[in-house]
Amino acid sequence: MSTGVATAMLAYVGGILTKPLSQYITFVRRRSDLRLHLYSELGRIYSAYERIGYHSGLPIPVRSSTDAYKAAMQAPEVYYSLKEKHFFDGLYRVILDVEGRRRKPVLAKTFVAFVDEAIMLGRVDRKFLRKHCDTPGQRHIDLIPKGILTEEELAHVLEQAIGRMSAA
Repeated sequence: MSTGVATAMLAYVGGILTKPLSQYITFVRRRSDLRLHLYSELGRIYSAYERIGYHSGLPIPVRSSTDAYKAAMQAPEVYYSLKEKHFFDGLYRVILDVEGRRRKPVLAKTFVAFVDEAIMLGRVDRKFLRKHCDTPGQRHIDLIPKGILTEEELAHVLEQAIGRMSAA
């Protein structure tokens, strides 16, 4: 009889422990899927505008799908657990104007510079974004200085880039 009670107690304790564990695993999986969708959408947008933004003098406005961000807002408890939440909020609310408040769209050059700066400052996962870009987008990411820059280092890099662009 004591073996039956011990088995029942073990089953009860196992049930109590597996529920939080399964909830945690589900949460981590949802966060991973959400991050994948956001980076996939960012990679598509970045790849589309990277060439235009840097290689064209034309003022081309950025227009794009914001489906991943809208889906993320359906699960705020998952979205706000992402380390990149501040970057994606800035990207979608300010740059891509998901709320429709901007009168004039942001230009491709500004969009690409915004993402490049985020990569240099470590606000965006360089490897994960690179994985979701096409080949020219990947080459562009490879040209961005490696490592996380301080604000002073970033200012220096930007001054050099502006100098090269002015000379061309």
